[in-house]
Amino acid sequence: MEQGHGVTQLAKASSASALFARVIARQKGNAIPFVAGSPAVRMDENGVYAGDIKLCLANKLWMYYDNVIFLSVLMPAGFVWFMNRVPK
Repeated sequence: MEQGHGVTQLAKASSASALFARVIARQKGNAIPFVAGSPAVRMDENGVYAGDIKLCLANKLWMYYDNVIFLSVLMPAGFVWFMNRVPK
């Protein structure tokens, strides 16, 4: 074995073209990743859906789990308010 032959083999095995070739070989017969199976927003005879959630007047603009935005501000503010009320 010549000196540096192992380094050359390692460089060929870990090159960008070798990585790309392995990715292409693994995708044979499989669907391409990151392609949506269904559209993000769709209209049905029952209504408009965003993902699996039916949109209506109550959740059209704001979902209940979006309240975490307010909680990230209100919880520390509430803690500071409470600690100021505690007697020394």
